[in-house]
Amino acid sequence: MAGGHTHLQMLRQHRGNLLLNVGSVGMPFKEYVAGGRPTILAHAEYAVVEQTATAVTVCLFRLRLDRTALQNSLGETHNPLRAWLIQQYS
Repeated sequence: MAGGHTHLQMLRQHRGNLLLNVGSVGMPFKEYVAGGRPTILAHAEYAVVEQTATAVTVCLFRLRLDRTALQNSLGETHNPLRAWLIQQYS
């Protein structure tokens, strides 16, 4: 089973089933505690899932991003979270 929206990459087994969250390409979280602000990581996260007749393979990937480029790009936006996001990538 695959899902998302938590921004937290994970792969777990539960009662014989694989549970997958691919993470987030644009805003992956290191951790998130309800009521608090998340810590954003400076990399993109994604997964590749392959299925054959006999197996399912899941590979989780992280691709490091250029923090300076992220800050510069955010500085040119009107995103209401701009200042906080720039701080996250410092």
